[in-house]
This record gives sequence, C-alpha cells and structure tokens, in this order.
Amino acid sequence: MSARNAMAHGFERPEWSTQSLRAVDLSGARLGSVDLAHRDLCAARLRATFLERATLDGCLLDLADLSEAWLLGASMEAVSLREGCLLEAGMSGVILRGSDLTDAHMLRADLSASDLRDCVLVRADLRECNLRGADLRGADLQGADLFGADLRGADLRNVDVWAARIHPDALLDVCRSTAGASARPRADPLGRGFFTGRQGGRGAPFPDCGRDAGPRP
Repeated sequence: MSARNAMAHGFERPEWSTQSLRAVDLSGARLGSVDLAHRDLCAARLRATFLERATLDGCLLDLADLSEAWLLGASMEAVSLREGCLLEAGMSGVILRGSDLTDAHMLRADLSASDLRDCVLVRADLRECNLRGADLRGADLQGADLFGADLRGADLRNVDVWAARIHPDALLDVCRSTAGASARPRADPLGRGFFTGRQGGRGAPFPDCGRDAGPRP
C-alpha cells in the first residue's frame, strides 16, 4: 500500500492504529504524534516519514525501513527492530529502552540524548552515529560496529565495550565525560587502531543501507 493509498483509506487519523500495517508503505508521510503502540509494522516502508513524538511502544518493526525518518522524541520502548534500517534517521531524544535492534543498520543516525538502556544491539551497524549524551547502560553491544561514532557524554556503565568495534579515542572521550568510568582503552592486538569484537556476518536488506562509511578492514 502506497502512502497516498494509506491516506486515502483514513490511515492519517488516530483510528488507523487499529489497522494491520504489515509491509505498509508510508514513505514521506507526516504522522506527527500518532499512537501506533503495539502495532505490527514488520517490513513497513517509512522512509523519510515524519514521526516526531509518535508513540511506537511495543511495535514489531523487524525489517522495517526507517531510513531518514524523523523520530525526534518518539517513544519506542520495547520495540523489535531486528534487521531494521535506520540509515541517517533523526532520533534525538528517542526512547528505545529494552528494544531489540539485533543486526539493525543505523549508519549515521542521530541518537543524541537517546534512551538506549538495556537495548540489544548485537551486530548493529552504528558507524558514525551521533550518540552524544545517550544512555546505554546495560546495553548488549556484542559484535556491534561503533567505528566513528561520537560517544562524548554517553553513559556506558554496565556495558561490555570490549565486545564491540570502537575506536580508542571514542572510549577516551567517554572516560573523560562519564562519572565513574575508569577503564583505559587497550591496544588492538592486530595493530589496526580500533577494538574488534566477535562479529557475525550481516547483509543489508535494503540496497542503500550498505552505503559505505569508509573502508572496513
């Protein structure tokens, strides 16, 4: 279903939260503070969709395409976004606490001041993300790629940072800005200047999600 067809069927109204939205195409739609809590949006196309302050708690968003979507201040607590695409999404201040973002593609997303507590970010692509001031306490970063991410002011308490790929300078910034952080970055045994966790393979389900952010050794 296209965004135009969705609007023609009344999906822009609050009542649309009762509809099945699996694989719906709402790219470019302006939905504002719509309430879509606990809806099935698996494989939905929400490219460049305006969802500022929307309520998406408990949604199923596996394989959904939210690249370049505007989600400023949205509530997305306990969502499932496995293999979702959030390429360059605007997500400053978003609440993602307890969400599953396994294998999510989040290259260059703005997650500044976001709530990522207890999130599962296993093998997530977080390269060049803005994570300034983000709360990542208790997050699972096993195999996650944070190379080039801005972590200044981020809270990484109770996080196994050694399981992820993070540049040492980024960790130094965290150590300087996070109260109680005392870990010192250790040298990469392969001399590549970054940490490498145990990473599994991942493929981009969307053609542009694999846009390169630089050479990957």
